[in-house]
Amino acid sequence: MAAFKAAVLVSAALGLALTSACGSAPTTGMRTTSCNASALGNGSVPANGVLDSQIPGAFTPIPLDQIQILDPSLVPYVMIQSAGSARTATQTMHVVARMVNCTNEPMQLEARTHFIAPSGASAEPVSAWKRIYVPQRGLGVYEEYSMGTIMADRFLIELRKAN
Repeated sequence: MAAFKAAVLVSAALGLALTSACGSAPTTGMRTTSCNASALGNGSVPANGVLDSQIPGAFTPIPLDQIQILDPSLVPYVMIQSAGSARTATQTMHVVARMVNCTNEPMQLEARTHFIAPSGASAEPVSAWKRIYVPQRGLGVYEEYSMGTIMADRFLIELRKAN
């Protein structure tokens, strides 16, 4: 019974978080996700380090432990709900990202992960592109595991529209 109550509380909190992040729910009594892309200019998620250019000013710093949307035209249609990582029992890095489809149509996306060593170098080869099916006004989840155990301490997920 306690586990059920905890699951209900987590589900309610997620629903409230999505409503706050993506706009208000319609007044029809049914919940549906709506997004507000203009809210993206109101703040930023702090980066856990950045990848800088070796030549100052050559490109803007790339925040780590976040998702980089490669196609700017996706921004009004896909919102990032969360991205994070944890160590598994075998000490590999497990990366999970959740995104919201802000459209009335199902969407196919692809993501891959760069695992970054403490030095800022790649800890291992970039992962293969994985397809993510996201229902209309729904959530999509992407996850990846590093191959190595302790070399990677940060990540960068790249997200694009599927071909």
